[in-house]
Amino acid sequence: MSTNTITSIPSDRVEFFKNHFENGLVFFDLETTGLSPLCDKIIEFGAVKITQDGVESVNFLIDPKVSITPENQKIHGITNEMLKRGVSYFEAGERISKFLSNHSIVAHNSIFDFGFILSLFTETRHEIGSHDVYCSCQLSRKINKGLDSHKLSFLAQTFEFDIKSHHRALDDSVACLEIFYQTLKKESDPKKSKAKGLLFKSEEFKKNLDEPNQFNEKLKQLPDLVSKRLDFYIRYSGGTQKNEFRKVKGLSLLRRPSGNVLYALCYKTKLHKYYKLKKITEVKKLSEMKK
Repeated sequence: MSTNTITSIPSDRVEFFKNHFENGLVFFDLETTGLSPLCDKIIEFGAVKITQDGVESVNFLIDPKVSITPENQKIHGITNEMLKRGVSYFEAGERISKFLSNHSIVAHNSIFDFGFILSLFTETRHEIGSHDVYCSCQLSRKINKGLDSHKLSFLAQTFEFDIKSHHRALDDSVACLEIFYQTLKKESDPKKSKAKGLLFKSEEFKKNLDEPNQFNEKLKQLPDLVSKRLDFYIRYSGGTQKNEFRKVKGLSLLRRPSGNVLYALCYKTKLHKYYKLKKITEVKKLSEMKK
């Protein structure tokens, strides 16, 4: 475990971000026990901070007090034994809150990563800072048009740089930094174009952080169905199929400024959609629909 180390970032990148983000910004990445910020836990935090004072980085493991699956371990190589030496969840909240401060923050697919940070802060009772939350994936989609993919690994190949240890938090944070830099640098006015990567401001979430656990009796199956990536049916009180059952494949349970949501593939429209949990009135397994 290392903290407050200095990561070697080329000086032209440092000066670029000092110039375009005067109040500083943090590139961060997480490794987690799963893909749902409302249910899963952070197991590693890595980040690179660039301010007018220079460059600082942090990287540490976090003990989630739950076992991670062999499938999950294969992705990042982090074992349950390694996590026993990690910091507590409360200490992780303290360190992350202090490191992020009130700087702008950037991640690749920020809606997932920032959702985990919000859940951590809610659980450990740490205040959310005032952040402009940027997404290097969204920025790439809007500027690097025509690419076959906007995944971190694909963009690294496109911009011809190596990720030292893909799916480890600090190395992926450095990759996020490089993608954000290379993408903005293509624009004639990077300072103006950075708005294309802005997802939201952290203050937009504050009114929803006290939203009660919505996995009531009718929705109690959701976490398990989503974690296993199963197909199931939901009855939804909105949209064109109002109050009808629709077949979906659950992908994640997320926090959004407008409230907690199920992110899922809708089989009828063949689109990935966000369904507000407060509008899901019933959940049924495939076997239950056949009865």
